[in-house]
Amino acid sequence: MASRSNPNRRSTAARGEYIETDTGNKISRRSKIEGTPHIILAGRVVVQSDVCLRGDLVREADDTKTTKKSDDKSGKSSGGPQSRTAISVGRYTFLAQGCTLHPPCRIFKNPNATSAAASTNTPNPNEPASHTQTQTQTQSPTQLSHYHQKIGEHTYIGPYAHISAALVGNNCHIGAHAVIGNGCVLKDCVKVLEGAVMPDGMVASNGVVVGGNPARVLGDVGDGWGVAGNGGAVGGLGVGAVGEEMGWCEGGELRELVRSVK
Repeated sequence: MASRSNPNRRSTAARGEYIETDTGNKISRRSKIEGTPHIILAGRVVVQSDVCLRGDLVREADDTKTTKKSDDKSGKSSGGPQSRTAISVGRYTFLAQGCTLHPPCRIFKNPNATSAAASTNTPNPNEPASHTQTQTQTQSPTQLSHYHQKIGEHTYIGPYAHISAALVGNNCHIGAHAVIGNGCVLKDCVKVLEGAVMPDGMVASNGVVVGGNPARVLGDVGDGWGVAGNGGAVGGLGVGAVGEEMGWCEGGELRELVRSVK
């Protein structure tokens, strides 16, 4: 006996792997994004599965405080609320599977620790002694603060790489399983080899190749690196024209790579 279909049954469309935003960002449904109000994706950014974006690690700012910006022409200063952006990612940047963006942090002395501890050391006869002691213990002489992390345009971050850099410039290529330490600065057209571990605070200047554990500058990417169809750099270490059959290469524009993600 043939089965009859239920006319009242609703057909559900198959959900794709990626959610595409109005600005063309393609975000995997299996990515792990924390603190979305503090993350800026400029457009055409790909976030693959298991990517972790720690937007929740945002600098604690007092809403009553303002930052002053001087105007070079008028000489006047204007006030505004402090920035609450944890991570910003430029256009056509590709975040490969399992990589992590972790804003850099710094420990500094807590200016309120001494005065706060002094005020709580005075016992209040109307409160139990245990309550006063608890207030004193909550004051720490040091404080951990996170800072804005900026990722440039047309930058490729490889699978399972961990990025705690303050800045990653444009047209950079970071290999799989690389670790970029806290507060590092990568300028434009930097290639980080697979498995490299950059120590905290390291600065990589324009067009260098970084590798090793601990990482060091091995040389330059060479002329022609980042040009599709060139087959690799000439006179440098920026070899390995990954993805040329798809119209993109290391250090070059990633438009075709982004478009290929469905």
